[in-house]
Amino acid sequence: MPFANGRFTRLYSYVTDASQGIEPSSERFDAEFNDFATGLSTAVLHDGTSTITADIPFNGRRVTGLGDATAATDAISWQIGDARYLRQDAGTTDVASAATTDIGAAATPLVRITGTTTITSFGTSANSFRLVTFAGALKLTHNGTSLLLPGAVDHYTVAGDMLLLASDGSGNWTCLEYVRRFAHAVEPDVVIEDQKAAGTTGGASTGTASGGGRETRTLNTLARNANTIASLASNDFTLPAGTYYLAWSAPLIGSLGKTYLRNVTDGADAGVGTNGGEGTSMGSAVVSIAASKAFRVQQKCVTSNANGFGRAAAFANGIEIYARVEIWKAA
Repeated sequence: MPFANGRFTRLYSYVTDASQGIEPSSERFDAEFNDFATGLSTAVLHDGTSTITADIPFNGRRVTGLGDATAATDAISWQIGDARYLRQDAGTTDVASAATTDIGAAATPLVRITGTTTITSFGTSANSFRLVTFAGALKLTHNGTSLLLPGAVDHYTVAGDMLLLASDGSGNWTCLEYVRRFAHAVEPDVVIEDQKAAGTTGGASTGTASGGGRETRTLNTLARNANTIASLASNDFTLPAGTYYLAWSAPLIGSLGKTYLRNVTDGADAGVGTNGGEGTSMGSAVVSIAASKAFRVQQKCVTSNANGFGRAAAFANGIEIYARVEIWKAA
């Protein structure tokens, strides 16, 4: 067959015919031009007027010069694929934190944000995904339209925190996942306790019904203090500038109540513990401080109790431990 597999094979050579004295004939012309018609009818036309009716094997060749995809069934180019979908082999782009930190302009979908400047916007790149990690501590400001964060509240990052973000057609970003990096898998940097001799109770509590307010829980022992991060004096512990994750617990006996982590230096609560009463109040908080600050654990309960700070176990060859604070330095 003269036209097969996308190639023409001539049926006749009119030069040869002439040398052999063969006259041109309608039969020969019709056969030749019918094959031309078959070839043109199955060709892909550059003006887009022909319709593809079967899969096209490209034999390892490239399709070049693709336009941007606008419909769900459109083919996409490498450039558009990189912009829309996360690639594990694309590397990471460092972007300095700023009020507007334009992560959409980064050359890769993996972005590391450096610096400590508060972020109020991630820019306005539309229909994009970014996996963002943070090199340090900074504030992310929630915006109900352009920067939707978990819980519709501001967040404070620490080094190693990760966000998966997606933007809509208007360039408004939504945090799909926020993974916090806290060092719970390793020993805390600082452990502070209320330790007493075996058989010694934690102490009496004064309830609000008796006119009492908040009471300071005893903290008298630095059980661990890696790199001498903290100092302890008169139930207050002091931390230098940085970002910390703190977890505390304290027994509350005989009355409904709860504990508080108090920033003594600034006169403000840094965290609130769970309700307790014949049990333990526990709490946790992340604090970022630009200068040295003093903290303490406080409690408030409804009624007074002689053993309100904890009953003694009175086991031989042991100590009693009541209030405890564990601290991990995050940045």
